[in-house]
Amino acid sequence: MLLPVMLFKKIYCFLIAHSYFVVKILRAVITTFIILVLSFFMVRASGNPAEIYLGDNATPKMVEYFNKKWGLDEPLYVQFLTYFSSVISGDMGDSLIKNRPVSEIITERIPATLSLMVPAAAISMFLGIILGMIAALHHKKITDGGILLASIIGFSLPNFFFGVILIYFFSVVLGLLPSSGNDSFRHYIMPLIAIITADVAVFTRFTRAALIDIFEKHYITNFRALGIKEKRILFLQALPNASIALLTISGFYIGSLVAGAIVTETIFSWPGLGSLLIASVKARDMPLVQGLILLFGISIVAANLIIDFLYGVIDPRIRKRAS
Repeated sequence: MLLPVMLFKKIYCFLIAHSYFVVKILRAVITTFIILVLSFFMVRASGNPAEIYLGDNATPKMVEYFNKKWGLDEPLYVQFLTYFSSVISGDMGDSLIKNRPVSEIITERIPATLSLMVPAAAISMFLGIILGMIAALHHKKITDGGILLASIIGFSLPNFFFGVILIYFFSVVLGLLPSSGNDSFRHYIMPLIAIITADVAVFTRFTRAALIDIFEKHYITNFRALGIKEKRILFLQALPNASIALLTISGFYIGSLVAGAIVTETIFSWPGLGSLLIASVKARDMPLVQGLILLFGISIVAANLIIDFLYGVIDPRIRKRAS
């Protein structure tokens, strides 16, 4: 009797001591479950999957056979419980069009998306933070104005705008670069430029705003009064204190990388997850659409969970306030 009590006490003390992390994990699990529920019901909100997939010329027997084959003749709650248990066990079902496991199809496309989005993210974050630092150091000067104007333009125009312009000039007019595929390094140039041009603007604006806000604090004024150079203040005080704000935007950006590939991959016919989603929607491939929506949602939840953990590590005061 004593052993279970002691074990329970140890578990309880552990949960209390790490309540910040426990709460974040529970919140991530609940959010993932909500995404799973939404992905299931959103696909079915457009109507009967059998009628949508088979078309107007489908006979009642064809609809009946389709429903029975894919379990659509069961009550909705039974369908959901079946889908939920399958997802938990790692089975997202089979594609209606390709008649292959959804997880297998998605896994094949992940490398193509990551090979494009990871370098784009790394370059965008690096350039955006550097430009934001330069703008903050030259606040209210010509350099700051030029960077701010460029970032506003880049922020306002969507990825597909840059993509279309690039394809027109470098593929159609000049014939220098291929407009589709991912077979060689040349195929990466235009998609990367299209993504980076828009995303650098986001990081530039957020970095600039965060640093300018810190530069206006009283303790920064005291450092200036001591004769400490502006660049030294930037690296030793402003940048570390802006890390939480930069982590926030970085977490959201990294989490939405996979979903953000949809537009770019469609424009450049890139064989990744984004183009796969568009193709599956057009083909009315319900299981594949569900699997992709779930994957996009989980990637955002996972990224935010990692960022929340980093918050607690970087600034222990956040953990204490949460506890």
